[in-house]
Amino acid sequence: RHAVNSIQVEVPILIFHGKNDDSVDPQTSVKFADQHNNVHLRLVDSDHSLIDQLDVMWNAMIDFFELEF
Repeated sequence: RHAVNSIQVEVPILIFHGKNDDSVDPQTSVKFADQHNNVHLRLVDSDHSLIDQLDVMWNAMIDFFELEF
């Protein structure tokens, strides 16, 4: 497994994690986000694939990157 505490990031990061993920415990992302002020975590009602959250993720990415269409 990866050592979450050893990862250093300085750029803004947006993470999507499914609340019902049975491959990676969502608390792993919660801990990572709690330890890094530049990490924005979005827990979504999905599993590991996140396939049913594409619209939610797309809209969040537009906001995150302040994109206009």
